[in-house]
Amino acid sequence: MKRILSGLEIGSFIFLLISLFSKETFINTETILFVLSLSGVVGAVTVVFDLDTLNFLTALLIHFCVIVAYITLFNVIFQLDFSIPTLLLSTFVIYIISYFVVYVHLLIMTTNLNKLIKKSGKVR
Repeated sequence: MKRILSGLEIGSFIFLLISLFSKETFINTETILFVLSLSGVVGAVTVVFDLDTLNFLTALLIHFCVIVAYITLFNVIFQLDFSIPTLLLSTFVIYIISYFVVYVHLLIMTTNLNKLIKKSGKVR
């Protein structure tokens, strides 16, 4: 459940960021359902990153494919007319931005943990 809520937060933020720079901002019921459901799916599918049998690149590829498949399915059901090249490019850019954010977060967390360990006197 925590993953889904985290996905909703990140997905909503990305949607608002894209809407900010988009020339056409059109929000309707389908758009809201799309953002909420996609964000939940993104959060739920992140479980692949916890599987020890998969390396990071394989997990990322699986995650990417599931998300693109979900967007394509939603596109077909609600007839939103996303163009496939735009879909792939925008999803790829979002993944790069997301990876950068996660990487920076991990660096900050690692630095803080190292400081705590040194402060506790266990590592010199």
